[in-house]
Formats: sequence, structure tokens, C-alpha cells
Amino acid sequence: MAFYRFRRSQREKVQIWTMVWVIIVLSGFRLFVEVQPHVDTFFAAYTEFPVAVLALNALFFWLVALLWIAYRRWRISILSEQELERVLKSISPDTLLVINRDRVINMCSGQVETMFGFTEDELVGQKTDMLYYDRRLHGEKGEIASRLEKVGFHVGYATGKRKNGKTFPLEVVTGMMPYQEGAVVLIRDVTERCWMEDALRQSEIRFEQFMRYFPGFAFIKDKEGRRIYLNHAHASERGWDIEACIGCKDENLYREDLARQYRESDVRVLSEGKAVRYITRTVEADGSTNSLLTVKFPLPVPGEKDANVMIAGLSLDISEQEAAERDRIKIEQQMQQAQKLESLGVLAGGIAHDFNNLIMGIVGHADLALMHDAGTPQVRSHIQSVIASCQRAADLANQLLAYSGKGRFVLAPTHLNEVLTDLKDLLKVSISKKATVRFDLSDALPLIECDVTQVRQVLMNLIVNASDALEDSSGIITVRTGCVSLAKDKSREWIRLSPGQEPLPSGDYVMVQVIDTGVGMSEANQLKIFDPFFTTKKTGHGLGLAAVMGIVRSHGGGISVESTLGKGTVFTVYFPVSDHVAPAKKVVKETKEAWQGSGTVVLADDEEMVREVAKVMLESLGFDVIETVDGRHALDIFHDRSSDICALILDVTMPELSGIEVCRSLRDEGVAVPILLTSGYNQSEDIDCFPENDGIYFLKKPYRLDSLRGAMREVLRGQKAS
Repeated sequence: MAFYRFRRSQREKVQIWTMVWVIIVLSGFRLFVEVQPHVDTFFAAYTEFPVAVLALNALFFWLVALLWIAYRRWRISILSEQELERVLKSISPDTLLVINRDRVINMCSGQVETMFGFTEDELVGQKTDMLYYDRRLHGEKGEIASRLEKVGFHVGYATGKRKNGKTFPLEVVTGMMPYQEGAVVLIRDVTERCWMEDALRQSEIRFEQFMRYFPGFAFIKDKEGRRIYLNHAHASERGWDIEACIGCKDENLYREDLARQYRESDVRVLSEGKAVRYITRTVEADGSTNSLLTVKFPLPVPGEKDANVMIAGLSLDISEQEAAERDRIKIEQQMQQAQKLESLGVLAGGIAHDFNNLIMGIVGHADLALMHDAGTPQVRSHIQSVIASCQRAADLANQLLAYSGKGRFVLAPTHLNEVLTDLKDLLKVSISKKATVRFDLSDALPLIECDVTQVRQVLMNLIVNASDALEDSSGIITVRTGCVSLAKDKSREWIRLSPGQEPLPSGDYVMVQVIDTGVGMSEANQLKIFDPFFTTKKTGHGLGLAAVMGIVRSHGGGISVESTLGKGTVFTVYFPVSDHVAPAKKVVKETKEAWQGSGTVVLADDEEMVREVAKVMLESLGFDVIETVDGRHALDIFHDRSSDICALILDVTMPELSGIEVCRSLRDEGVAVPILLTSGYNQSEDIDCFPENDGIYFLKKPYRLDSLRGAMREVLRGQKAS
């Protein structure tokens, strides 16, 4: 625009000056005619014709008018162009230069002062070198000139230099002027564009790096389902080549069912115009299951209508999270189960304690009846059956104590065959009459380290369960013992333990099998039979085998089950072989002239039935008995009659003061009187805290007359009962 204005103004100036010179020449000629009326004949002839004078005057005034019109047009044009240049300067960010062939600036306009800090007067007549930090516009001068000659323009980039020395990026557009008189140069400050381009480049790099290390799958598809982008993790996980996958549809990459599912989700995204979330589960070649959480969402195409969108998606492998969630739920269930068992344990402990007190009354009276030789042999047989049943009930109470956590193991080297032999009489009254029990006991059986009472419960539970499996049919129960030696790291292969157990360490084990010919179990039931509260019996409580599992594991052993519906079940229990030697047996000969004591005994128990039976038993042993219902009264009685009292028999749990608190009070006073503590619970840590030779002993309820006799004999001799 500036260059065009410059050329036009030059032409108008030439025209005006031509007319001015014509007017000056004509005016001079007219003046000459006026002052020289008598020159030659040419001028005389001129004056003789008025038409010529009129024509000459008309031409003069016409030229003057034309000169005035031209001047007005030139003036208006100059003012308009100045206004246009001002407007262009205010709205255009570019600088325009007109240069000659030597790159000398003939004219400049635009934002030259704003862009470079130079005024127009400072730049006109100077070379363009003062505006550039470097003169190379992405090519040598020869290359630029060659392009100008060929196509008439050149676009390049350079580094500009302001008056204050600061540099900035430029876009330079050069156009050749007609007749190669020079060139017009358009200079644009592209600092903001370069910053935006650099920010975009950095954003793309960050996006690419993020997608490269993103642990999941990322992809973009067009509305036809063709992939236009997928990240490195997606391709490497599937073993794909990224370039080969571009343009492929799901049908080309996945099996038919998965491709159909993915395409349906694409259609949902396009139709609903919002994100879609779903989980895909696939089974791998190794049998493992993978779960993918996928989120797909519409992605508008830049510059296109809203209807033209792409489909973007992210997928994460949540297999580990789902496994962790399943573990969490399992742990919560186990905690809930533990809370149930804890509540049950509190209840079972209280029931066992009270149950033992009731058994104490029954078995005590039965013992007293036998002691007096009352009744016929048939009556004595019935009484002995009552005692045997009470023993079985006591074992059940001990089992409840094991559930409650108040049971206690007393480990000792034991012959497993002897435990089974001792059970024979009890089994006769505990199992079905239609069941035949056969014992196949190994002769050379090593010792095991166990609590006899707990192992007896394990064996009784397994044999009673085998009897129940026969239902109403006749059948055979085989109890077999033997030895097993496990090599290192082979126990999992040789012995298939039931779920929930660790493989047994290598070593020698004593094995006992309980085999029945009953109805058998399904594989599903075999996986759950050791779970608390699970039972296949109509009236079962589901705790027997759970207790068996706990007892066996606490002894360092294991248990397995094999069963076939309609053919029977085999339970196999493994106990580690003991390195200890069995203690020599003490043969105690009981006669009717058994040991008798003397003296006064304080008997404290809050159960009336227990006090009644224990008092009769003590009196039958020769003792005088003072009864009381709590520890506070027992302590007061001892303080009043300490010289007459030879021993105290105290229940561990009593109102006011417990038996343990009475013991502590007396020992704190320095009183060394013998004390026999009794309880329906097993011996507790509170009793063990007393020194071994402190004269405090323990007798578990329910106890029989012989047990009480032996305990009192040891108490008065000052020796702790074993």
C-alpha cells in the first residue's frame, strides 16, 4: 500500500508541475504581446482577430481551474492516505519496508517503531542489516534472490534485533517490485506464535511420554472404528506393531466376541455422547483370568461440527485390584467369623464351666453310691454306665473349653495305640449299635508329643462322625495306625492335606486313619467340612471337625480327607514323632483300705450341688468340713480358726473374692496353709504364676472320689500333684 501510494503521488506531482509550466509559458507569452504591440506582423495579426484572444484567455482560465482541481484531488488523496496509514498502523502488527537492489530502505511504515524501536527517519537510507541479528533467512542470499526471480516472492524466518539490542523471532515475506527496481518486505513479529508452537511441542512431548509410561492401554478411533492412535503399552502388551495397527478395526485385532463387545460400546459412545464404562474379563492361555476396566468417551474433532467426533478410551488391568478386593472381603468374613467364634467362645466357656459343675454332682453321687456297695450287680452296672456317660460329657465340656480358648494343652510323650485302647469301652456307649469298630494298630509305633485329652477328643469326633455317616445302615469303621516318613519338599506331593493347611515339614509322622463304609461326601462338601458351623447333619452344630482341625494343627500335624459318594470316607491325621522317652508308669494299687485323712477343711464353692457332693466325699475321707459360698467368708473363717484348719479347697471363680485372690491374700500375709483350687476350666496362667513349691495345687472339675483322695494326699504331704 505504501509503495503504491508513493508511485501514484509521484505521477500526480509530475502532472501538476507540467500544467504549472504550461500556464507560466502562456502567461509570459500573453504579457509579451501586451507590452510589445508593435513587434512583427505576426503579433499585429494576432491583435487584429479577437477570437484568438478569447480562445487564449479561455485556455488560460481552464488550465488554472484544472490546476486547482488537481491540487484539491492531490491534497484529499494525501490526507486520505495519511489517515489510512494511521489506521493500518493501529490495527496491523506488521512492518512494511521498500528497499532497493542494495537492500537500502527507501521507505518504511507500519509498526516499525513499535517493533524495532527505530523511527522512520532513522531507518530511511539505512541498510536492512541494522534490523536483523542474522541475515540468513533460512538460506543464502543467492538462494533468496533465485527464488525471487523465479516466483516473485520468498517467505523465511530470521532473528530480529531491536534498538536496545534485544532479539526476537521474525517472519519475513519478500516480494519483487516491477522492473526489479527493488523489493517490498513484510516483517512480522512471531514471538507469540513461536511461544505457542513451543508450548504445543512441549505438550505433545509430555503427552507422548505420559502415554508411553502409562501402565494401561490408551487408544483413539474414528467414528468408523479405525484406530488412529494407540500407546506403547497397548501395542507391547498385545505384541502388535503400532504402525501396522493404525487404520485397523477391532475385527482385525481381536476375536469375534470381544470385537463385537467393543464395537457395541463404541456405538453407545457415539449415540449417547457421553462416557461409557465397562469391565472385560478374558481367559488367557495359561488359564488365568484378566480383568480390564475400560472407559470410552467422545472426542470432538478440532474444527469440525459436534456430530463429527472420535472415540477415545483408556483401559486398566484391574486383576490385582479385584484379587485384593476378594482378599479383603475374605479377611472381613474371617474377622466376622472370628468375632462369631469369640462370642461363641465366651458362651461355650460359661456353658462348659456350668456343665462341669453339673457333671460333678452326678459323678460324685454315683461314686458315693458305688463306695457304699449299694444295690445289685445290675444297679452297679447302671451306675458305672452313668459314670462313663459323665466322662463322655466331661470330654464334651473340655471340647467346649477348647472352642472358648480356655482349654489348655498339657503335652507329654504318648503312645497313640494306648489312647485308642482306652477308648474302646467309651466307644461302646457312644456310637451306633450297627457300627462295627475294627482296630488295625501298628506294633512298632513311636511316641508323639500331645495332650492326651485333646487327642482323645480328635479320635472320638472322627469315630463318632464315621458312625453317623453309616446313618441307619450297618457298616464297618476301621481305625488304623502306622508311620510315615516325609522327604524334604515332598510332603505336598505325597500328602494331600485339606485346604487351609501348610505343607508338613519333612520328617517322621505317626498316622491314624478312620475309615468308614458310609454314604461319603461330595467334593464341594469336602472343601467345607472343616469350616466352623458347617454340617451335613440335620441336628449337627458344625463345630466338631473345626475343633479337630484346630487341635491337629496346634500339635504341628495335618489332616486330610478322601471320600466318594456311596463308598465311604477316609480321614487321615498326622502327628509329628516325639524325640522324648515315655515316662515310666506308676502302678497304684487301690484297696478298700485306701488312704484316709484327718483335720478340718474349709470348702468354698458358689455351686450348692458341688459343695454337697464334695463335702460328702471329704467326710468319707475322714475330714471335717466347713462350707462357705464365697472367698470372703472362706478368708474370714480361716482367720477365726486358723489353728484348726489343715487345708482350704477353693473354687477359682466365686463372688466377692475368687479362689486366686484368696491365695494371694494368704500368701501376702505369710500364711503357708495348703490350698487346693478347683475349676470347671482348665488350669490357668493365674495359677501358674504362684511358685511351684508354694503349697497351691489344682484339681479340675468334675473330679471323682479317687481323684480327690489323691489330690488331698498330695496336698497334705506338701507335694504338687502331677
